Amino acid sequence: MFDEQLGLSVNMQKYLYNLTEDQCEQFAKNYLVKTEEEYKNFHTSKRTLESCQTEFESLLKIYKQEFYNIKDLYDIAIIGNEDLLFNANNKQQKEYYKERCRIIPNARHNLFFRIKSYNEIINMQ
Repeated sequence: MFDEQLGLSVNMQKYLYNLTEDQCEQFAKNYLVKTEEEYKNFHTSKRTLESCQTEFESLLKIYKQEFYNIKDLYDIAIIGNEDLLFNANNKQQKEYYKERCRIIPNARHNLFFRIKSYNEIINMQ
C-alpha cells in the first residue's frame, strides 16, 4: 500500500494523511464511490475521519515492520477497475499479485456496494 509502484502514490499518501473533516465529503464523492446512490449508502455508514486515520497509521506501521513479509499478510488485492487510489492497470501491481488480484468491474475504491459477500470476491476471476 505504501509502495509507489505497488500501492499509493506518494502524493496520494500525503493527501490521505492530511485529509481534514471539511474535505471528507468531496473526497468520498471523488475517490470512493461512483454514483450518487453509492454515496448515499456510503454516507449513512461512513466511519469517522479519526477512525480512518488510525487505520492508515496502523497499516503504515505494519508495512514498515513487515515489509518483506507483507505479501504473506495481504495475499489478495481487491481493486475496483475505476479505483482512483490504487491503479488496477498498474503493471507492477499486476505482476506482483498475478492471480491473487481481483478486479471489480464498474467500481471505485469503496466497492462493497457492488459485492454481496466475501465469497463472491474470493471466487471472482
